[in-house]
Amino acid sequence: MGERYYPNPYPDYNDGTSLTDNDDESALLIPSLHTVFIDHIRLLLRELETNLMSLSSDNFTIYTGSTGIVLLYLKLYELNAFENERQDILSKVNGLVKQSLENIGRHSKERYSAFLCGQIGVLACKILSNHVNEKDSTKYLQIIRDLAPKILSSDDVPDEILFGRSGYLYSLLMLREKIPNSAQILDNNLIRSVVEKILESGQLTSRKEKNPIAPLVYYWHEKGYVGAAHGYAGILYMLLEARNYLDNDKQELNTLIKPTIDSILRLQFPNTGNFRSSMNNTEDRLVHWCHGSPGIIHLLLLSYEIFNDQSYLDAAKKAADDIWQRGLLKKGCGLCHGTAGNGYAFLRLFQSTNDQKYLYRACKFAEWCFQPNQHRTRIADRPYSLFEGLAGTIYFLADCIQPKQARFPAFQI
Repeated sequence: MGERYYPNPYPDYNDGTSLTDNDDESALLIPSLHTVFIDHIRLLLRELETNLMSLSSDNFTIYTGSTGIVLLYLKLYELNAFENERQDILSKVNGLVKQSLENIGRHSKERYSAFLCGQIGVLACKILSNHVNEKDSTKYLQIIRDLAPKILSSDDVPDEILFGRSGYLYSLLMLREKIPNSAQILDNNLIRSVVEKILESGQLTSRKEKNPIAPLVYYWHEKGYVGAAHGYAGILYMLLEARNYLDNDKQELNTLIKPTIDSILRLQFPNTGNFRSSMNNTEDRLVHWCHGSPGIIHLLLLSYEIFNDQSYLDAAKKAADDIWQRGLLKKGCGLCHGTAGNGYAFLRLFQSTNDQKYLYRACKFAEWCFQPNQHRTRIADRPYSLFEGLAGTIYFLADCIQPKQARFPAFQI
């Protein structure tokens, strides 16, 4: 296991010091930390912008392509430290989105059903960029809506986050949250139809199993993945985010979703607190957002907040202790399978518990990410992208500045 992570060199939190300037939802890091974080964001941003040309112009996705950089710029736009640069940021966003929109038409075989790895991410970022008028916004929202029949009817569309229906559901929920009047196009019936399809798909597979593990069963490439990217954690998390669209009369939350979450809880390794990467894999190796407890923690904590079941919070804390020990990954400082993505687990626990220990741990993982080129044993395939590389590192640093408002990009609503 030591081949996958660096030993954690930091002492754990033990002095009771507050790292935020107040206890409100709008709290910022204390000024001394705030300044350090902004300085490193600017330093790393210069490196990113110097190397933007290395991103393939053919890759327009949020996950590893040019639109992921757009999402980062939109995050930086929110920071007070970049207040005087907002027009410049929007200009960069507009250029990147224009490039991505031009590339969509040349990739007809691209999977279109999800935010992270399809054209929806581009369309959504165009809507979010403040460069679009109401008429164009309506047009792009209608394109996203009109993808629904294929997503709902095709047997080739999976249920997971990166390419599948849960990723499409994220797009609908996020746009409804952020864009005024979007509900007129992305209406309740549309969202309900996607939720219903994901539930039906899981029930159908469960019924086909001779010994079903839960009321809902999901596979990706014939494998029962557990983590956030392709597995149960991501699918169930998004269903919980869409809980307002569940059928209360059918008790979908309590008879389908909660028992399936409980089946995942039983897959936690008792010695470490990590989770299996897939149902039949008993190796305790991967401590990643995509496969492992850093992604599953998001499901556990939202479950705790909804069901008020202490077992979910206890499991999340146990997993967090393991991430603290094994989460400084040799793969680098990215989001999907890197240290920055693991750091979000601590931010999420801070949001749920208000325990400064978890914010301290997030800040220490961020400090590790100040030198991303030194803290890796290999270079990622897309080293400047949002989910594999430097853009994601910067996004995590930016989210640490206002920790109660932090959201794992393209995942948390």
